[in-house]
Amino acid sequence: MRKKTMRTRLTFLLLAVCILPVLVTVVVNYFATTSSFESIQNEDQKQMEHIVNTQVETEKAQLQAIATSLAKNPEVAAILQSTNRTSINESMKALFTKLQHEQQLAVLEIGDAQGMVHVRGHNLEQFGDDKSKTSAIQETLNGNVISGLEYGKSGLAIRAFAPIEVNGTIIGTVQVGVNDQFIQLIQELLPLVQLQFLNPEELETFLAKSEDVSLKELLNGDATRVFKEDAQVIESYLPFLDPTGKEVIGVMLLKQDVSAMQSIQSGMFTTGIIVLVLAFFVAIVIATVYSKSLTAPVAKTASALQRLRDGDLTQTIELTNRQDEMGMMMQDMKDMQQQLHSTIKEVALASETVSAQSILLKEDVSIASSSSQAITQVMEDISSGAERQTFAITEVSETVNDFSNRLQETVQQSTILQNSSQSVRVLSVKGAQLMHASSAQMNELQMVMNDAVTKMAALDIQASKITTFVSIIEEVANQTNLLALNASIEAARAGEHGKGFAVVAEEVRKLAVQVEQSVSEITSIVSTIQRDSTNVSGSLQNGYTQVELGVSQLATTSQTFNEIEQAVATITEAIAEMMQGLAQMNGESQEINATVQEIAAISEETTAAVEETTSTLTESSASMQNIAVSTEQLTQLAEQLNRIVKQYKVHRS
Repeated sequence: MRKKTMRTRLTFLLLAVCILPVLVTVVVNYFATTSSFESIQNEDQKQMEHIVNTQVETEKAQLQAIATSLAKNPEVAAILQSTNRTSINESMKALFTKLQHEQQLAVLEIGDAQGMVHVRGHNLEQFGDDKSKTSAIQETLNGNVISGLEYGKSGLAIRAFAPIEVNGTIIGTVQVGVNDQFIQLIQELLPLVQLQFLNPEELETFLAKSEDVSLKELLNGDATRVFKEDAQVIESYLPFLDPTGKEVIGVMLLKQDVSAMQSIQSGMFTTGIIVLVLAFFVAIVIATVYSKSLTAPVAKTASALQRLRDGDLTQTIELTNRQDEMGMMMQDMKDMQQQLHSTIKEVALASETVSAQSILLKEDVSIASSSSQAITQVMEDISSGAERQTFAITEVSETVNDFSNRLQETVQQSTILQNSSQSVRVLSVKGAQLMHASSAQMNELQMVMNDAVTKMAALDIQASKITTFVSIIEEVANQTNLLALNASIEAARAGEHGKGFAVVAEEVRKLAVQVEQSVSEITSIVSTIQRDSTNVSGSLQNGYTQVELGVSQLATTSQTFNEIEQAVATITEAIAEMMQGLAQMNGESQEINATVQEIAAISEETTAAVEETTSTLTESSASMQNIAVSTEQLTQLAEQLNRIVKQYKVHRS
C-alpha cells in the first residue's frame, strides 16, 4: 500500500477546509428553502380552505337569519293557517318574488306540524307531499333552527330551516335555500384554484379506488390535505354536512398547482451544485500551490534526517533564510548534529576503556567462584543428611503425638458414650412403662368404641321405625282429605241444610293438608337423620377397626422396648470395660511422646547449625556468580556500545 505524503495530506486538508463550508451552506440552504416552500404552500392551501369554509358558513348564517325572520313573520303564519288555496298561492307568490329579488333565494317552502308540505314558493303547483321522515324537518319541529348543505335532483344547495311558532306552539316549518351559485363566488375569490364537488356516488367511487387510508376519514367529517409530488399539486378535501350536521352529503375538492414553486426549488438546487463544483476546482488550485510551498523545505529536512538516521554525522546542513517554524527547525537540527557528534566521540573512548577492564575482572571472578562452589557442595551434603535425620524424627514425634491426642479423644468420647448409654437405659425403662399405660388406655377406648357402634345400630333401627310411623300418618292424612272432599260434595247436595257440615268438612280438609305438609317435613328430617346416623355408624365402625389395629401395634411396640432395655444394659457393661483399657493406654502413650520430643529437639539444633553454615557459603557463592554474570553483561554491553559507536561517521581528531 502506497504511503500518503505530507503534501497529499495537506492538499486533502485544504480541500476539506475550503469545500466543507460551501457544501454545508448549499445543503442547509436547500433544506431551508424546501422547508420554506412547503410551509408557504401549506399556508396558502390552508388559507384557501379557510376561504371556502368561511364563505359556506356565511351563506348558512345568512339563510338561517332569513329563515328565522320568516318564521316570526305573521304573513307566513297566516299562509300556513289558511285553507284557501288561491289565497295561499297569491300570498306565497308575492312573498317569494320579493325574497328572490332581495335575497336571491331559489327555494321557499312552508310545511305544517305533521311534516306535510303546505306550499312551495318556487313551485306553487306541487304541495302535499310528506317530509315527516326527513331528519332536518324532524329537528326543526323539535324547535331548533338549523342550516346546512343538501344534494338533490337540482344539485348542490344550501338550506336553512326554522320552526313557526304561534303562542308558544310550533305549528309548522319554513325552509329557504340557494343553489350552487356560492361555488361560483368562491371560484372568483380563488382564480388559481380548481374546485370540484364530489357527490355521494362520486365520493364512494373515489374512495374505493384511492389507496390513501387518510381519505377514509372524510366519511367521519374530517378534512384532509394531500400533496401529490408526481402531479405537483396539493389537494384539499373538505366534507360538507347536511343541516343536522350528522351526515356527509359530499366533498369539495381544492386543487392548487405548485409546479412553479417546484421549478424554482429545482433551479436553486442546480445553482447550489454549480457553486459547489466551482468552489471545488478553485480549492484544488489553491491547495496544490500552497501545499507545494509548504512541503518543499519539509522534504529537504526529511532527507537530512535520513542521513542522520544512517549514522552520517559528517554531512553539512545548509540553513535557509526562512523566518518561520521551518527555518527554526533547520537551525535546531544543525545544533543537534554538532552535539551528537561530540557525544559519540566521548562514548567511543569510554567504551574502549570499559571493555579492557571487564576482561581482567572476569578472569579473577571465575577463579574465586570455582573455589566457593567446591566448599558449598561439601556443606550441602552434610546439611542434607542432617535434614533427613531431623525429618524422620519429626515424623515419628508427630505420629506419636497424634496417636496420644486421638487416644485422649477416644477416652473422652467413651465417657460421653457411657453416660449416654445409661441415659438411654433409663429412657427405655420409662418408655416401656408408658407403653403399658397406653396399651391399657387403648383397651378401654376399644370398649367405648364398641359400645358406641352398638348404640348407633340401635338408633338406626329406631329411625327406620319412625319412617314407618310417618308413612301411616301420611296415609291417614290422605284418607282424611278424601273424606273431607266427599263431605263437601254431600254438603253441596244437601243445599241450605248442609252449609254447616260443609264448613266442618273444609276445616277437616285444611287440617288434613297441614298434616300432609308436616308429614312431608318429618319424612325429610327423618331421612336426613337416618342418612347421618348411617354415616356416623360407618365412621364409628372404621374408628373401632383403627383402635383394634392400634392395640395390636402397641403390644408389638411394648415388646420392642423390652428388647431395647436388655440390649442397652449389655452395651453399658462393655463400655465400662473399654474405659479401663483406654485409660491404661493413655498413660503409656504420654511417656513415649515425651521421649520422642526430646530426641527431636536435639536433632533440630544440629540441623539448624549445619544449615546456617551452608547458607553462609551459598550466599558467598551466589554473590560470586552474580559478580561473574554482571561482569559478563558488562563485557557484552561494552562490545555492543563499540558496535553502535562504529555505526556513526565522525571526524577523527
